[in-house]
Amino acid sequence: MHRVRGGALSNLIARPLTGNQIIQAFALAQGLYPTLSLQDWCRAVEHEWRQRGTELMSLQTVKGSIHALFFCREMEGLLHEATLQVDDIIVYDLPGRSRAMRTLLRVVEQMARERGCSIVDVTLPRARRGAGPAPHRFASSLAEAGYAEHGMRLRRSLEPAAMC
Repeated sequence: MHRVRGGALSNLIARPLTGNQIIQAFALAQGLYPTLSLQDWCRAVEHEWRQRGTELMSLQTVKGSIHALFFCREMEGLLHEATLQVDDIIVYDLPGRSRAMRTLLRVVEQMARERGCSIVDVTLPRARRGAGPAPHRFASSLAEAGYAEHGMRLRRSLEPAAMC
Protein backbone atom coordinates (compact mmCIF):
# COMPACT_ATOMS: atom_id res chain seq x y z
CA MET A 1 0.00 0.00 0.00
CA HIS A 2 1.34 3.43 -0.97
CA ARG A 3 -0.03 6.58 0.64
CA VAL A 4 0.10 9.70 -1.52
CA ARG A 5 1.72 12.57 0.37
CA GLY A 6 0.91 16.24 -0.08
CA GLY A 7 -1.44 18.14 -2.36
CA ALA A 8 -5.18 18.05 -2.92
CA LEU A 9 -5.12 14.31 -3.53
CA SER A 10 -3.21 13.45 -0.37
CA ASN A 11 -6.05 11.29 0.89
CA LEU A 12 -5.47 8.72 -1.90
CA ILE A 13 -3.85 5.33 -1.36
CA ALA A 14 -2.44 3.01 -4.02
CA ARG A 15 -3.33 -0.60 -3.32
CA PRO A 16 -4.08 -3.80 -5.20
CA LEU A 17 -7.74 -4.50 -5.92
CA THR A 18 -9.26 -7.60 -4.42
CA GLY A 19 -12.66 -9.26 -4.12
CA ASN A 20 -15.67 -7.00 -4.53
CA GLN A 21 -13.51 -4.02 -5.49
CA ILE A 22 -12.82 -5.72 -8.83
CA ILE A 23 -16.54 -5.52 -9.59
CA GLN A 24 -16.69 -1.96 -8.21
CA ALA A 25 -13.85 -1.00 -10.60
CA PHE A 26 -15.77 -2.33 -13.60
CA ALA A 27 -17.61 0.98 -14.10
CA LEU A 28 -14.28 2.78 -14.33
CA ALA A 29 -12.96 0.23 -16.84
CA GLN A 30 -16.07 0.74 -18.97
CA GLY A 31 -15.13 4.41 -19.27
CA LEU A 32 -12.18 3.35 -21.39
CA TYR A 33 -13.74 0.28 -22.99
CA PRO A 34 -17.50 1.02 -23.35
CA THR A 35 -18.34 -2.38 -24.88
CA LEU A 36 -16.62 -4.32 -22.09
CA SER A 37 -18.94 -6.71 -20.26
CA LEU A 38 -18.63 -7.54 -16.56
CA GLN A 39 -17.87 -11.15 -17.46
CA ASP A 40 -15.07 -10.10 -19.85
CA TRP A 41 -13.68 -7.69 -17.23
CA CYS A 42 -13.54 -10.39 -14.55
CA ARG A 43 -12.03 -12.87 -17.02
CA ALA A 44 -9.37 -10.33 -18.10
CA VAL A 45 -8.41 -9.54 -14.50
CA GLU A 46 -8.19 -13.24 -13.66
CA HIS A 47 -6.07 -13.89 -16.78
CA GLU A 48 -3.66 -11.07 -15.96
CA TRP A 49 -3.16 -12.33 -12.40
CA ARG A 50 -2.81 -16.03 -13.10
CA GLN A 51 -1.16 -16.07 -16.50
CA ARG A 52 1.08 -13.01 -16.43
CA GLY A 53 1.73 -12.27 -12.76
CA THR A 54 0.21 -8.82 -13.14
CA GLU A 55 -1.28 -6.75 -10.32
CA LEU A 56 -4.45 -4.70 -10.74
CA MET A 57 -3.68 -1.58 -8.74
CA SER A 58 -5.96 1.27 -7.74
CA LEU A 59 -5.66 4.79 -6.49
CA GLN A 60 -8.47 5.16 -3.93
CA THR A 61 -9.61 7.05 -0.88
CA VAL A 62 -9.23 5.57 2.58
CA LYS A 63 -12.95 4.69 2.40
CA GLY A 64 -12.43 2.72 -0.82
CA SER A 65 -13.68 5.14 -3.50
CA ILE A 66 -11.64 4.26 -6.61
CA HIS A 67 -10.17 7.18 -8.62
CA ALA A 68 -7.77 5.32 -10.93
CA LEU A 69 -6.78 1.82 -12.05
CA PHE A 70 -3.77 0.30 -13.75
CA PHE A 71 -2.23 -3.10 -14.37
CA CYS A 72 1.46 -3.47 -13.55
CA ARG A 73 4.08 -6.18 -13.55
CA GLU A 74 7.80 -6.46 -13.20
CA MET A 75 9.77 -7.67 -16.19
CA GLU A 76 13.28 -7.77 -17.52
CA GLY A 77 14.15 -5.93 -20.72
CA LEU A 78 16.34 -7.19 -23.54
CA LEU A 79 19.36 -5.57 -21.91
CA HIS A 80 18.48 -7.13 -18.54
CA GLU A 81 17.14 -3.88 -17.12
CA ALA A 82 14.48 -4.24 -14.43
CA THR A 83 11.28 -2.67 -15.74
CA LEU A 84 7.87 -1.96 -14.27
CA GLN A 85 5.38 -2.39 -17.11
CA VAL A 86 2.17 -0.40 -16.63
CA ASP A 87 -0.85 -1.01 -18.86
CA ASP A 88 -4.42 0.24 -19.18
CA ILE A 89 -4.24 3.32 -16.99
CA ILE A 90 -7.78 4.50 -16.28
CA VAL A 91 -8.36 7.74 -14.35
CA TYR A 92 -11.86 8.75 -13.24
CA ASP A 93 -12.95 11.69 -15.38
CA LEU A 94 -13.50 14.46 -12.85
CA PRO A 95 -12.14 17.99 -12.44
CA GLY A 96 -8.55 17.53 -11.28
CA ARG A 97 -8.04 14.49 -13.50
CA SER A 98 -4.63 15.72 -14.67
CA ARG A 99 -3.62 16.09 -11.01
CA ALA A 100 -4.84 12.53 -10.37
CA MET A 101 -2.80 11.31 -13.34
CA ARG A 102 0.33 13.05 -12.05
CA THR A 103 -0.30 11.53 -8.61
CA LEU A 104 -0.74 8.09 -10.16
CA LEU A 105 2.54 8.42 -12.05
CA ARG A 106 4.37 9.46 -8.87
CA VAL A 107 2.99 6.34 -7.18
CA VAL A 108 4.05 4.16 -10.14
CA GLU A 109 7.57 5.58 -10.02
CA GLN A 110 7.73 5.03 -6.25
CA MET A 111 6.60 1.41 -6.75
CA ALA A 112 9.25 0.93 -9.44
CA ARG A 113 12.02 2.24 -7.20
CA GLU A 114 10.88 0.08 -4.27
CA ARG A 115 11.00 -2.98 -6.54
CA GLY A 116 14.44 -2.12 -7.89
CA CYS A 117 13.18 -1.22 -11.36
CA SER A 118 15.18 1.40 -13.22
CA ILE A 119 12.64 1.80 -16.03
CA VAL A 120 8.90 2.39 -16.13
CA ASP A 121 7.09 1.43 -19.35
CA VAL A 122 3.58 2.79 -19.79
CA THR A 123 1.29 1.58 -22.55
CA LEU A 124 -1.65 3.83 -23.31
CA PRO A 125 -4.68 2.51 -25.19
CA ARG A 126 -5.37 4.06 -28.58
CA ALA A 127 -8.45 5.80 -27.17
CA ARG A 128 -6.11 8.07 -25.17
CA ARG A 129 -4.08 9.52 -28.02
CA GLY A 130 -4.85 11.59 -31.09
CA ALA A 131 -5.47 9.93 -34.40
CA GLY A 132 -2.81 10.16 -37.03
CA PRO A 133 -0.42 8.20 -39.20
CA ALA A 134 2.10 5.80 -37.71
CA PRO A 135 5.27 7.79 -36.89
CA HIS A 136 7.70 5.05 -37.91
CA ARG A 137 8.13 3.20 -41.21
CA PHE A 138 8.06 -0.14 -39.41
CA ALA A 139 4.61 0.68 -38.03
CA SER A 140 3.48 1.77 -41.51
CA SER A 141 4.66 -1.55 -42.93
CA LEU A 142 2.70 -3.42 -40.27
CA ALA A 143 -0.39 -1.33 -41.05
CA GLU A 144 -0.06 -2.17 -44.76
CA ALA A 145 0.05 -5.84 -43.79
CA GLY A 146 -3.26 -5.52 -41.94
CA TYR A 147 -2.02 -4.75 -38.42
CA ALA A 148 -3.69 -1.95 -36.46
CA GLU A 149 -2.18 0.21 -33.78
CA HIS A 150 -3.30 -0.92 -30.36
CA GLY A 151 -1.65 1.67 -28.16
CA MET A 152 1.37 3.76 -27.46
CA ARG A 153 4.20 2.94 -25.07
CA LEU A 154 6.02 5.74 -23.27
CA ARG A 155 9.22 5.19 -21.31
CA ARG A 156 10.97 7.14 -18.61
CA SER A 157 14.41 6.15 -17.35
CA LEU A 158 14.81 6.85 -13.65
CA GLU A 159 18.02 8.53 -12.56
CA PRO A 160 20.28 6.24 -10.47
CA ALA A 161 20.43 8.85 -7.68
CA ALA A 162 16.62 8.81 -7.52
CA MET A 163 16.66 5.05 -6.88
CA CYS A 164 17.69 5.55 -3.24
